[in-house]
Amino acid sequence: MNTRIIQASHIGTGSTLLVNILYGLMDPHRPVTQGKIHNMHRDKFFTENLIVKTNNMNIDKWIKRTSRIFQRAEYDLYFICTERRNKNRTIDNKYHSYENVLCIQYEDILETCSLPLEDIITNIQQKLLIFLPDIHSSDIIKNKEMALSRIINMDDV
Repeated sequence: MNTRIIQASHIGTGSTLLVNILYGLMDPHRPVTQGKIHNMHRDKFFTENLIVKTNNMNIDKWIKRTSRIFQRAEYDLYFICTERRNKNRTIDNKYHSYENVLCIQYEDILETCSLPLEDIITNIQQKLLIFLPDIHSSDIIKNKEMALSRIINMDDV
């Protein structure tokens, strides 16, 4: 089986940080892929990208859009979302019960003196090891330094 991830989050919820951590851990040399596609390129878009970032929070619609592609090619689709409850930027409550949806709270990826970036990456890494059964753990573990480097470089731009 192949895994595909849609990182779906509202603007202002730390989604850029999260998607760069995801790429750093799993596909460190690829640029972030935004989820604005045209129908005629959808098959190629999803089969060529492990992770897609979007602000479209309609997970049911994403599942429907991609079902033909992923069933035919035997892909497993997962969603990783960030939420910021104090700003009312959350996903629909029904998605919390979906087995293929992981919600990460903004506070869990907000760098502070007591939560340094290295710990944020480790925490995300641990959540992924539990959430994504198809991802070989050594692939995620070995790229931890790449995730840190990617975030540092992101901040330098």
